[in-house]
Amino acid sequence: MNYLRIAIFTVILTVFLVCGCEDDQTTTPTPRYSETGADTFVVGDSVSIQIRDFVGGLTVNTGAPDTILVNFTKWAPRKNDLARITVSTSQAAGEIIIFADNPSDINDAAVDFDVTAPSGSELNLRAAVGSITCNIRPPPGSVNSG
Repeated sequence: MNYLRIAIFTVILTVFLVCGCEDDQTTTPTPRYSETGADTFVVGDSVSIQIRDFVGGLTVNTGAPDTILVNFTKWAPRKNDLARITVSTSQAAGEIIIFADNPSDINDAAVDFDVTAPSGSELNLRAAVGSITCNIRPPPGSVNSG
């Protein structure tokens, strides 16, 4: 009779331990916070666009012949980390420079860019980690990525 009680106790204890040992970190995804921004540039006939991104996706689409529209989304695991991710844009002498940086080395941070530019724009795109999608017809030999 004691063996039966021990066997039942062992089965109940085993079921309890197996069901109760769930790792919450694998079942609950880490929340990600985002912040969006945009910038617009009026350009002439010939323009060069340079984009540097530490992590994220770069997408370039054809748009108006005299305007470049830059939309970006910063991603971070904590809301207060968003302010520590920098995105800078500048225009000088027919060149648009867009630079994203993570100076604090925040884990799981990224910046995604969606750029609309004139057809024929010279593109120099670099993402250390991420994807580059170019839906624009640039001049031959003018797209550099990597």
